[in-house]
Amino acid sequence: MESPGSNGRWRTLALSSGEALSFHQEPPLVFPRDGQGVRLSDFVVAGDVARVRFDRWNGTSGEGEPETWERERTDTIAGRLVSVFQPAWSADVLQPRLAS
Repeated sequence: MESPGSNGRWRTLALSSGEALSFHQEPPLVFPRDGQGVRLSDFVVAGDVARVRFDRWNGTSGEGEPETWERERTDTIAGRLVSVFQPAWSADVLQPRLAS
């Protein structure tokens, strides 16, 4: 990836495989009583990453629940391989966590 340096010239950034780079949240704002879910479209991760696993906060016991995202596709940005995910959560999953 590249970024403008202090001298105005572009420089290459050192990225670790698996590092999150960008995403678009749909809808952009979510409130506890909206009754809708959320999607992170085009969640881009540096490198060839087939799946992302993490512990998602469950909102009640304060502990995490394992969640795994499967890669939808790969792409290239500035000549570097990236993995693209499309995670989404329904209102049934999301709203109780927002309310607590």
